[in-house]
Amino acid sequence: MPSEMQITRLLSELTKLTSKGQLTWQVSDPPESLTHGTNDVYPLFLQSEYKEQRIGLAQRRYQAFDGDNERFYWTEELVFMFIDWRGRVTWETRSSYAALYTLFEAAREQVADVDGILKKLLSDSDDEL
Repeated sequence: MPSEMQITRLLSELTKLTSKGQLTWQVSDPPESLTHGTNDVYPLFLQSEYKEQRIGLAQRRYQAFDGDNERFYWTEELVFMFIDWRGRVTWETRSSYAALYTLFEAAREQVADVDGILKKLLSDSDDEL
């Protein structure tokens, strides 16, 4: 079982590489094993390859039960996972690492091309200044 320190170190390294543009992410559909037979919703699933290992980042929304009020409610978490060559999730963690949130935001910014969009939207404004 990997230690929390190892996972945090990996997540930090992936964030650094993502920020430098040395690791690229793609939006894709989540593996079927995550969605088949569940009511879970994955609004955003990102995938990359690092050192010949496919990795995934997912935003997972699911229903949890509040026993005190006897009702279901929707909640959300981030998931980091390893994916094999057949698209199966071989390992995942749903722990709330601060480094996981940082990586997810960096990867989401990259796939959305936030810098490119801002540059494009502000290009005419810069000429007027």
